[in-house]
Amino acid sequence: MKRKNHILLLIIAVVAAIAVSGCMGNDDDTITVTDIDQDEISDDEFENMDKEIEAVSDVCVECHPKPVNTMKGFGGLHSQESCNFCHVQHGYIPACSDCHGLFHGNIITNCTQCHTDAHAPKVITFSAEVDQYSCSLCHIDEITVLSVNPTKHSELNCSSCHTKHELIPECTNCHGPHDATMTADDCDNCHQTGHIPTIIVYPATTPKSMCSGCHADVIDMINTSNTKHSGLLCSQCHLQHGQIPACSSCHGTPHGPVIIECGTKCHLSGHDVWKRLE
Repeated sequence: MKRKNHILLLIIAVVAAIAVSGCMGNDDDTITVTDIDQDEISDDEFENMDKEIEAVSDVCVECHPKPVNTMKGFGGLHSQESCNFCHVQHGYIPACSDCHGLFHGNIITNCTQCHTDAHAPKVITFSAEVDQYSCSLCHIDEITVLSVNPTKHSELNCSSCHTKHELIPECTNCHGPHDATMTADDCDNCHQTGHIPTIIVYPATTPKSMCSGCHADVIDMINTSNTKHSGLLCSQCHLQHGQIPACSSCHGTPHGPVIIECGTKCHLSGHDVWKRLE
């Protein structure tokens, strides 16, 4: 009982000090948590104070409702601490580096350039000119993928697609659909990630119209060839994107073992097998 009373008195002292300094503006008489003789409190008592010290925020909210409520809704790990964890004295605005150091290295020292509100540290805003280096400090895997697999996307600033932090854009924001039936949700059926758009893996049921977006001349040839091939899906021959199958993988050697180079001697294209060397 004595120990519990001791904790209660300590909380009352802290709350009263912040209330007086916060609402009356008497900065000269401010009492901080560090003014209390913490040597008299055991480790067990500090653990028991975790819930009770939240009362500090309940006092702060009376004069500072916006930061306290922002912290509760968007504070992340910051919301697990009471106000006086960072504001050890009324009116004191700590530097982010007091706790976090230079988290992004020596080049980026102005944290508020992106983290505009410490009470909502994961709500991040940035200019359109933010470069890949800045983003790589947290998103090194994504930047590495873009660098190792160069495409036109690699030449863009991250903010060209991600206009807001954590926004995953739809491909159709920049790119037209492959055909009139295609929706934005269909893009990731083939393009696994926008960071490597040229790596394409498609299901066996992919219609030819989807392929026509990039291979219109080939699709037109096979559709007008008037052969059995025109009734097939592209994926039935091209099991992987970019794969050119051997005719013999389906047809064997119909002209005997002497003629095995079907695509260079007579049938110039599997998309129109009747088109032969003139």
